[in-house]
This record gives sequence, C-alpha cells and structure tokens, in this order.
Amino acid sequence: TPVAVEPLQGGGTISGTVTLDGVPPPVETYTPNKDAEVCGAEERTAEDILLGPEQGIKNVVVSITNLSKSIALDRSIAGMMDQKGCLFTPHIVQVAAGAPMTFL
Repeated sequence: TPVAVEPLQGGGTISGTVTLDGVPPPVETYTPNKDAEVCGAEERTAEDILLGPEQGIKNVVVSITNLSKSIALDRSIAGMMDQKGCLFTPHIVQVAAGAPMTFL
C-alpha cells in the first residue's frame, strides 16, 4: 500500500549497529578466473561478510516497512559506484528510486 509523501517536519533519526550473533564464518579466499589483465590474478579475501570490532557487520541494508507516512527523497542526487579490479566500491549505495546511478 502506498504511503502519503509529505515534507519532513521535526523528523528524527534511527541509528544502531548490526552484529553477528554466533561464530563468524571462515574467511574465504579466491582468485579471479576471468580477465586477468583487468581483474588481476592475485588471491583475494572474499567480502561476503565483513566483520568489525565486536562482530559489527559492515555493508548492511536495513529496511523499514509499514510506514504510515514517508518523506520525499531528492531524486536529483545521483549515486555512483566504481569498479576497480573487478570489485565494485563502495559495496552499497543509497539512492532514491528514479535517481540517476552511474557505474564507472
């Protein structure tokens, strides 16, 4: 169900940390097997899950659902993601639906 979109007045913030509860998975490595001239041929550490201090998980997306109201997001703010050595950085980019997104 669509929610009403209104100008933000007296808005707040949500903050927190997502942590892994339990034993971290083993760190895996891999070697790119295509386009060695572009991607390189050195062994890399997989970044499926990146843990920081106290098992904080990096690059997490949290979705908030069932809102009764929403704010209008600025669709003129473009997102950008670079691809160096066959790895996209940053891993996550937040953009409004309909905003331009550039992949380098």
